[in-house]
Amino acid sequence: MKKLFLIPLFLYCFSFAYAQESPKKWVSSAFVNAMVNNKINYTYHDLDRWQEKALDGKGAFELGYNFDFKFSRRLSIGALASYSHVNEPAFSSFKVGSSLKFFYVKDKDFYLTFQFGYHIPFNRDKFREGQQIKIGQYFDVARIANSRLLLGFFYNYDYYKLENPLFILTNKGYSILFHSYGMSLGIKF
Repeated sequence: MKKLFLIPLFLYCFSFAYAQESPKKWVSSAFVNAMVNNKINYTYHDLDRWQEKALDGKGAFELGYNFDFKFSRRLSIGALASYSHVNEPAFSSFKVGSSLKFFYVKDKDFYLTFQFGYHIPFNRDKFREGQQIKIGQYFDVARIANSRLLLGFFYNYDYYKLENPLFILTNKGYSILFHSYGMSLGIKF
């Protein structure tokens, strides 16, 4: 009897599912991101105390690829992969993660995005691993052949665990935290 009750409930829930005009629910996009560091905090342990030092940064850039599934008119979920390079302290990493996008203009690629990524640094002697949270706003700018040109603005929160200290001091390095703002240029195909 309980199973018979679930069938109408199931049908009711799926009656609101989104049926796109075109069969293309899978969407790919590639981006070039430029970031300016707003604040960098280096945390380390020295003489039985935790110390924090503010660092100067020179920005970063990122080359990224997103693969999204648009499961409703307003929402999509996706996977992402990217190459990131930070200029000061100089290091590079490979990032994998997921994204959630909210489309707020009908039939346009104007959306808010929330991304979570896991960094795998190339220099494993100093940097062990990292996480990134990105919150952004993207706009559909122009049509290029069968693709769309996208422009975005975002905020990044990058946290890296350190294996060794960044500076030649008698301390044990622990973490470095980047707060940055950026601009993105991408193509949706």
